[in-house]
Amino acid sequence: MIQKRPEGACKDCWLTFVSEHAAWRDLRAATRTEPIDLDWDMNHPEPKLPKRPAPWPGPRCTTCHRAKDRETKARAHARRTEANFGISSELYWALYEFQGGRCAVFGCRATGRTRRLAVDHDHKCCPGRTSCGKCVRGLLCNPHNEMFGRNGDDPNVFMDMADYLRFPMYLRYLWVQQGREVPTSRVLREYAAKQTRDSFALERGPQELCAEDCELRRTRHAHGTVLFQPENAHPKERASEENAEEARS
Repeated sequence: MIQKRPEGACKDCWLTFVSEHAAWRDLRAATRTEPIDLDWDMNHPEPKLPKRPAPWPGPRCTTCHRAKDRETKARAHARRTEANFGISSELYWALYEFQGGRCAVFGCRATGRTRRLAVDHDHKCCPGRTSCGKCVRGLLCNPHNEMFGRNGDDPNVFMDMADYLRFPMYLRYLWVQQGREVPTSRVLREYAAKQTRDSFALERGPQELCAEDCELRRTRHAHGTVLFQPENAHPKERASEENAEEARS
């Protein structure tokens, strides 16, 4: 009969060992029919207390200390989530699973394993860092959560960012220098809705353009019309096209 925990043994390991040993004794009393049954003893070995050092407070071994630390952090996170955002821990993890275990922003790879995803809410309903629970919008990683907050949750700001990525400012500068009409944001967004993301890109990137031959580069207008004709192309490109026509003929 086990009565006292050995000195220096892990507290949690000891409690687990006591419960497993009690279950083993009950099973032995119910199923072992003979005083000496080697087959039963072989199939049902007696639980042993793990012999691991317990340097952590409790005392606890390193394995149990880590498990206790995770449990403590999970309880603290549940309390903060309910107190600050008005949602329970069960709802938080249900939303986490609904998002696929990732940040709600499409394409973001943050899973919240290193740092738990932040609860995003509508600041028009609840200004500040707390929420009533009815204006919660989703779970975001910290960079995206800060990005939304710094831009005032204004969708127009992010639409302007998308316009900038589709048509960079340096490329707009080159078009103005060439006397071309720069497409408006409405044209860019209508084009992006109809075409793929790369359809509006230059055949050569903007970084390859220079002041000497920028007028000789081929590019496309927002509606897909070619602005440079083959006779105005770069000499090397024109020679390659002539060679291709001769080969076809």
